[in-house]
Amino acid sequence: MDFQRIAFLTKRKSLLGFFAGASVLATAIVSAQGPKGPRSPYIGSSVSGSDAYVKGLELWRQSDVSNSTCAFCHSPDALEIAAYSFDDDTLRRRAKPHLGEKGAEGIVEFIHAVREKYGIKKLLDPMKDRPLQPGGSVLPGKTPAERDLAFAKELETKLPTLASGNVDSLEAAEKAKDEVLAVDPRQLPVGIVFNRISEDGFHGREHATFAHWIADVAVQLKFPWPTYFIHENSYLENPNPQNLFAIVYSPEHKPGDPYAYDQMMAYDKFRALLVYSHVLRMEEHGEDAFKNVGPVFFGEIKRKDLPNPLLELGVFADARSDTPFSMFAFPDQILDKKLAGPTAAEQMAQIRLPSLYAGWLMDQGLERSHLCPEDRTTRIITERLLSDGPYPMHDAFLITRKLVVDGFIPEAWGRTTPQHFFIDYSAFLGDGNVKKHEPTDPEERAIYRRFVVNSFKMSLYLYEDGAAKDKAAVEGENPTEQIKAMKAYVADAEPNEALAFDALAAKVLP
Repeated sequence: MDFQRIAFLTKRKSLLGFFAGASVLATAIVSAQGPKGPRSPYIGSSVSGSDAYVKGLELWRQSDVSNSTCAFCHSPDALEIAAYSFDDDTLRRRAKPHLGEKGAEGIVEFIHAVREKYGIKKLLDPMKDRPLQPGGSVLPGKTPAERDLAFAKELETKLPTLASGNVDSLEAAEKAKDEVLAVDPRQLPVGIVFNRISEDGFHGREHATFAHWIADVAVQLKFPWPTYFIHENSYLENPNPQNLFAIVYSPEHKPGDPYAYDQMMAYDKFRALLVYSHVLRMEEHGEDAFKNVGPVFFGEIKRKDLPNPLLELGVFADARSDTPFSMFAFPDQILDKKLAGPTAAEQMAQIRLPSLYAGWLMDQGLERSHLCPEDRTTRIITERLLSDGPYPMHDAFLITRKLVVDGFIPEAWGRTTPQHFFIDYSAFLGDGNVKKHEPTDPEERAIYRRFVVNSFKMSLYLYEDGAAKDKAAVEGENPTEQIKAMKAYVADAEPNEALAFDALAAKVLP
């Protein structure tokens, strides 16, 4: 059963109290001032800025000709548009169908006011600069295989013990583990091409795609939706992690059709864009949004489950890979534009792997993401790294990093048992994936085999050490079948390692 469909139907009761106080406040504001009174705080008067900025923010939040609002497709104050080099003609062309000529001109003025407010001088290229692309650029190579080889060579430098060394002791395993933890995957260039901030069929067929960061329809929030602007105002005045969390976690769907896939996708995109616009906002403040942030974004928030809209978007796109667009309930004027582009399956494939990988970057242990069960998500990411590439070297790195993060970073642990290193290569080993999807390039295959075998050996040493220190922590675990699969792979890939590996495995097997 589709767990996102269940989540769409099940309202989060923990938010009722959160919204109740805001609802009373919004009602008091409207009652006291009335529709013809001064600007309400939930519109923009409580946000500092020039007159042009405040006036533009009001327009940004007003209903358009279809009773939608720019603010429920985009970031709180259009920063993701202002930060990119969209020219005035493009802004007018995109805004006019929603707000008419006068409103479109107002949006142009607002974007300039946003750039002035944040002192944005160097604009990003919407065709080249891809949001959250690890390391800022894609690895060289015309094909996934070529880029996977480039990634393998990166790992030889960044993770020498795993990629070219020999993990033959607990000390070597600890060294390999420390190297894995020292790498920041958000800064490690990859061969996966992330999506552009916005796609526009005006530029050609390949750009007529849903594979971008902007919600394609406005999200429909529960009444009274104006209360959401109160939280956005608090965030705009003080963009700290707590206020960001409030606007990413708090919006709830308006009750409606549980099969309204257009709203499901819009909801994930809308909240993902809030996260990315925060990264941009911190950059304009001269700060790094990921500085001092560990492998779990929002990790400092004391909740077991955290929002991860990028991961949810990737899982959604994977689940809807074979769903025709006619079932998404998009308005005809939107659907007609996208039908002129790649096929529905191609567009979902363009969305899923970049979103899954970006979502993993937000929760590298995959234990704390709201709505995304760890075992299912790990399997999906593994399968898509192989089917949508293949990217076997990326896959080997991701699963290795995931296990180390889960075992040794407290904020990543989401289970009820004491934290410990556990062995779980199930999706990587399952269906013979580890062997079936080996790189075809001889140079990369050699690096891959060495990395995988060393990863397996590191895991056995760390698991054995952990079990010796706290036997109760691993009670009930039985990695026997996985270790058997590991042994089979080692015997085939690096037969000279087989005897030593079998001896090590014998110490771990129950």
